[in-house]
Parts: sequence; C-alpha cells; structure tokens
Amino acid sequence: MFRRLTLSLMIGIVSVISAHSQGTFQPRDADEMEAWQIYNQYKESCRVADPLEKQIKGKFNDSLMGMYGPFGILAVEQSDRSEAVALRNKEEAELKRQVQLLEAWNRKFYWRYGDLAWFNDKIKDAKNGRDMDRIEFALTYFPFNPKNAVSETSSTASVAQKGSADSWSSISVSLSKVSNFKTEDRPGRRNSGTGFSAEAFGPFTVRISIVGKGGVSYTDYKTNITVKSSDGKVLLAESPVISKGGGNASFTLNWSPPNTASAMDVSASISGGNSEGFTYFVSGRITTRAGNISDAQPSAAPPTMQTVDPASVKTLFNTGNDYGVANGGNPAVVTLRAASLITQISTYHWNNGQGAAGGTIKLMNTNGDTIGPWPVTVRAKFYWEVNKEIKLPAGTYTVFDSDPATWAQNSQSGGRGMVTIKGVQ
Repeated sequence: MFRRLTLSLMIGIVSVISAHSQGTFQPRDADEMEAWQIYNQYKESCRVADPLEKQIKGKFNDSLMGMYGPFGILAVEQSDRSEAVALRNKEEAELKRQVQLLEAWNRKFYWRYGDLAWFNDKIKDAKNGRDMDRIEFALTYFPFNPKNAVSETSSTASVAQKGSADSWSSISVSLSKVSNFKTEDRPGRRNSGTGFSAEAFGPFTVRISIVGKGGVSYTDYKTNITVKSSDGKVLLAESPVISKGGGNASFTLNWSPPNTASAMDVSASISGGNSEGFTYFVSGRITTRAGNISDAQPSAAPPTMQTVDPASVKTLFNTGNDYGVANGGNPAVVTLRAASLITQISTYHWNNGQGAAGGTIKLMNTNGDTIGPWPVTVRAKFYWEVNKEIKLPAGTYTVFDSDPATWAQNSQSGGRGMVTIKGVQ
C-alpha cells in the first residue's frame, strides 16, 4: 500500500512539474507534444540526478567515520556503504536516461530548438513578464511545423505560397509590416512557382518555410534560399537538405531598410520528385523607403568606431582554449550585458590540420530573429572571420557556423564551437 501511494505521489509531482513548465500553453500538434515530453523528462532527470553525487560523498564520509571513529561500529559503516551504492546506481540510471533523451532530442528537435542543455539559461518573456528558460521559450513561440507558423501569422501578414498540404512539397514566404502586396502564378511543366511584390516603409519581417512530403521523392529534396539587398549584400543564404522521408526548414529575417530607396530580393525553391525532377519556387521583391539601417536595433546606442580608439576594442566573448580539438562544434551562446558594437566574429576550423573553405556566420536572438548571415574571410586556413561593424542591443545570442562538421570544439568548450567576438561596449 505504501509503495503504491509513493508511486502515485511521484506521478503527481512529475505532472505538476510538467504543467508548470508549460504554463497554460498547449502544444500545437503531436510533434510539439513529443518535444515537450522529452524536455520535461530531461529537466526532471537532471533535478533528480544533480544532488546525488553530494549525497554519495556524504555517505562515504559517514562510512569512514563509522570505521575509524571511537566506537568503530561496523554496522553503521555497512549501512552507509549500502545506501551509497544504491544512490550510485540511481545516479547512473538517471545519467543513462539523460543520454537516451538527448539522443531522441538531437535526432528530431535540435535543428529547431537548439541544445537541450539550454534549459539552464533564463529569459524574461517580454510578452507576459514571466521568467522562462530558453527551451521553454522556443517551444512556446516557434512552431515545430512551419505550416503551423504560417497559419498563426497575424492578420497584417501577407503570404506568397506555392503548394499545399496535399502537394508533394510547399513553400511559403510570409511578410509582416508591408503594403501593396501582390502575387502572381508562374506556371510551368517542371518549374512552377509564385511571384510577389510589396512595399515597406520601415523595419519588416520575412519568414520563409519549406516543406517536403514523405513518400513522394526518390531522393532527398534539394532546397535553395537566398535573400539579398539591392546593393548586393547577402542577407540570407541557406540550402538545407530535406529527407525524402519528409521534413521541413524555416528561417526568419528582420530588416531595417536604409534611408534611401532600396529593395530586398527573396528567392526560395525546392526540387525533388522522380528522376526528371520537379521544382517549386517563390520569388519576389520588397521595395523599401525610409528607415535606419542596422543589423539590429540597439536599446542604447553603442559608440561608433570613428569616435573610439582602436585600443578600446576588446574580446567580449571567447570559447577557445589551448587543448586538443575535434570537429562537430555546436552553436555557441553569448550574452552581451550592454549594447555593443561588434567589430569581429571569428570561428576556428582546425579540421585535423586541413582547415576549411569559407562559409557564413550568423546570429540568432532569443526571439528567433536571424541577424546575418555574413560571408567570412579565411585567415591562415583555419580562422573564419567576419570583419564588419554590427550593432547589437544587450541580450543573449546564438552563434551559428555554416560548416559545423569542421567547426572545432572540445570538452573544455562544452562541445560548443570555438568562437571569438570582439568589439566595444
């Protein structure tokens, strides 16, 4: 009876913890329900396992006191030792469970929500003033399936779309805070798409979602996403591979146009199907007018390089170290405690002494907004550098490297890719 009551209490406690983590939020579909379950189970396992090591050490100390104390009561020593062994077995079981949960998370959810260990990073939700961790924030505000993101866009958003849930694939480009939005069908036998045009008079947001349906294509889907400003600056360049078994990819870009007339060109495509190949695409242009160009709007204006002595530039963040490295760096997370003017972002690609051809580096803030990407300059074969002035408000940012397969990392960096950020605060 006592064991049954204890089990009931434990189930109730886990349910309360899960409900507290989710607040009043309800997952939008089965995929998100699975993500919440893994997230809650991992947090609970960490909560159980973390204090066990301290308890184990305490029990062994008790054992030693029992063995060498003035009374030398062996029964006490044996009791403590048995309890310590039981605690160790419990700890190992929880650690094994965490490994299994991490593997399940990384297979399906890492690309969308990031490292599960980020639940230790705290965020203030500006929408309701509630304290949240980074994973809870992402699960709440970033739909796992892009088609759900499209359905939840505000009434002011304009959507250019090719394909639907019944098609072999679909692409949607959602524009927020634009006017004079127009679309046109661009049919074709193999290449079929949708064109669009719009105007913007200040900062606006572009959300691009691509979905490939499972069981249709003989090979993995090939995609291409490019966003450029009219002066040739590449704002976004991605080519995610979507499995022939089905999958999706989505990107968000916020842009503040310059004071002079300019434009942004958006192009997204997906190819697959049979050996002949079929392509869906969505492409268009947003013409812009007034605005204040910057990669992000700072909450307080940082100094400009024209008024700052170069000697004032300092390292604001660094995950590098002098120990041996391996490939496969995970995105790094940096917190800027004040508005900053970044002058350089550098990632390290040792790659067993081979280095790596240049790619891009980008940032993402806690709202899921992408800043960049920027093409890199390769220095001394191993260092990818973005040398430009980037204004950032205080906050937490995730650094993404376009070639994580060669991005250096080690246990000292916590598996995070090695990155150095320099600038002025």
